[in-house]
Amino acid sequence: RCLGISTLVRDTEATFLSSLDRIEPLRPEDTTFVLDDSPGFRRSRLYLEAVLRKTPVPATDHGLAGIEQAFASGFARALLLNDDVFVRPGCVEALKAAAGADGAASPWLAGEGDARYRGGAIDWERGYAGHRDGANDYLIGGCVMISRGAWERTGPFDEAFFLYCEDVDWCLRARAAGVPLVVVPEELADHVGGAST
Repeated sequence: RCLGISTLVRDTEATFLSSLDRIEPLRPEDTTFVLDDSPGFRRSRLYLEAVLRKTPVPATDHGLAGIEQAFASGFARALLLNDDVFVRPGCVEALKAAAGADGAASPWLAGEGDARYRGGAIDWERGYAGHRDGANDYLIGGCVMISRGAWERTGPFDEAFFLYCEDVDWCLRARAAGVPLVVVPEELADHVGGAST
């Protein structure tokens, strides 16, 4: 169960489904392909996919006020997703179990081609954070389940980090507060080409 926060779905509840209701094959000879090169194409595509999958439309808000709203509404956990990450069946359940009541969890993400996001490592000598298989210095923020207990102990994301490393900063503060950070060692979500940035 989730609560919508963007303009299109604000205060609307939705349920993540693990499969499509039905699939209808299309005959290529009966189909017309029209290229859409409009600026709103990407947003429209995500909206249509969300409707077809019966999932919430990705939020367009720049802040993460929706997390506070979700927890204030009684939700025990919040699943944060980049708008170009798509969860596979079983992802939400696995992350919920791994995060528990007081932790946070992130799965391995499959990217395009051979790209994989299987853990975050911090190189303290160089002052660099990046993806490294098996690392658990921080959770990959493109798909992360955060429990209310973890949020209350750690606090919100630091908005001074506009685009990158807010997940690294939050995880460092969470770990310092004793919050369990778990990387679920299964590819349970797909990160489509890093298109959100």
